[in-house]
Amino acid sequence: MQRAARQTSLRWFSNKDVVLKKSSLAKHFNENPEKAMSVFRGLDTLGMGPDATQLRSILVTLSKSNREAEVKEVLEYAMKREISINWSDFFRNGLEHSSSPLQLVEMFESAVATNPSILPTSSYITIIRQCLKVNDFERALKLYKHIENEEFRLHQLNKGVMQVLVQLSKARTEENNEIIDKATKWTLGLFIKRRTSQVPMEEYLDVVAQANPEIVTTCLRMILRKETSPIPDHRQKQMETHINDATPIFDFCNKHNIGVSYHLFTSYFLKCKHANVNPKQVVQIFLEMEKKSLTQTSAAACTAAMHSCISHRENDLALACIRVALKQDLGRNSRHYNTAFWICSKTNEKELAIELFDNMRKQDEVIPNEKTLTSILLNLNTSNEGWNLQEVLAYFAKHQVKPTSREYSQLVEILSSTPSIEYPDIDQLKPEPTIVNKSPPRRKTQEEKDLAATEAMISKPIRAKPLKPAPRYRTPREPKKAVNTTNNEKNVVEPTSWKREEREKELTKEPEPKKDSSCSIM
Repeated sequence: MQRAARQTSLRWFSNKDVVLKKSSLAKHFNENPEKAMSVFRGLDTLGMGPDATQLRSILVTLSKSNREAEVKEVLEYAMKREISINWSDFFRNGLEHSSSPLQLVEMFESAVATNPSILPTSSYITIIRQCLKVNDFERALKLYKHIENEEFRLHQLNKGVMQVLVQLSKARTEENNEIIDKATKWTLGLFIKRRTSQVPMEEYLDVVAQANPEIVTTCLRMILRKETSPIPDHRQKQMETHINDATPIFDFCNKHNIGVSYHLFTSYFLKCKHANVNPKQVVQIFLEMEKKSLTQTSAAACTAAMHSCISHRENDLALACIRVALKQDLGRNSRHYNTAFWICSKTNEKELAIELFDNMRKQDEVIPNEKTLTSILLNLNTSNEGWNLQEVLAYFAKHQVKPTSREYSQLVEILSSTPSIEYPDIDQLKPEPTIVNKSPPRRKTQEEKDLAATEAMISKPIRAKPLKPAPRYRTPREPKKAVNTTNNEKNVVEPTSWKREEREKELTKEPEPKKDSSCSIM
């Protein structure tokens, strides 16, 4: 039934001034809509209303005749009675095949005014896209308020672009009408229609900053979406486009002293790592804005910047990020210290490595592992000057971290070339037994959640190759043949319990003596 109604609506929408003589109902509403509506109301009072298919034909016929009041009345009837009309299919097909989509947009507005909750989100998206297509921004933003908190996919409607348009409309005044109109059109040209050659990014940012500087960071949030996971090959160019669009915005914010959230820096650095793009320019901007207090430093942002710099051998910038994290005393774990010790050994940063070790010893929540010992030995092999070897040995002995055979040889060589030290006693290093009162689990802060998400993005395990599927049909295994047995013995069925006892008695019975069969002749 829905399929037939859909085909009928396609014919109605595709023909502009045709009178449908095949349907007496449509013909009646087309020739004399006032009388038809009176009949419609009379049947409604008797409880003899039309079904979903007839309502679709009535709505299409009235909308083609520009009967706004009657259309609104029929829509109210359909929504109050909760008649199961596929509104999403109705409006989508109408916009695709109608010669005057404005009538359908007005019909949808009257339906929203009647009952906005009964219409599906997909119908809102269809009408909003149509309004943006004809640059009717006021209607698009008015309808977007109803689905602003709903969840839908990016290919349906770009939520970031709509947030930029909402902020531009809020910043509109009588003095900046021309600036807002220009910024709105350029926003669609850059991020929806992708006409980057016609709209230079620097001019666009100047216009947006004149309207409201905070909208610039909203543009960054629109570009740097939460797509930080490894991307397939066919989306590599899309990720590089996001990075190229975001880089001048970071530069613009730095020059005009516009604050940027550290979440945006974290997302950018993760994109650079997964797309294999050098983040040198934005890391420098991040360090400059940190000095100006235009952004908050976090362990997640510093870690992502450090790993993306190491991937492109930008060791100086990676060390600068480590110093920022050490200066701000940001929460770190053993994995962060391992990477920091490793980069210090590659760049001969002895003082920074010693400072990192002193900072690590003070944090009880950091638990070292074998890789921590390996990374520190790399620094000690370069130079052990300034290191307190007794404290290093005591720290790892306290946490029961033992060296491998190769690392043991390195330790012997290092300790043999230094003056004699007092080795710590293992019994003194054991902590005193304390009664720990079980406390309720502590909820993670937002910074700890960001740091955990960053770690998961940076160190994603390599997926193992799928095993070969087992054969569907397996050949049955042949039973093992007993040694020194005949085929008849193999096929003997195991006797029941009472028969088994009788058989055992027969087997254990002593054989009767043989009779002498010789004959004696007298």
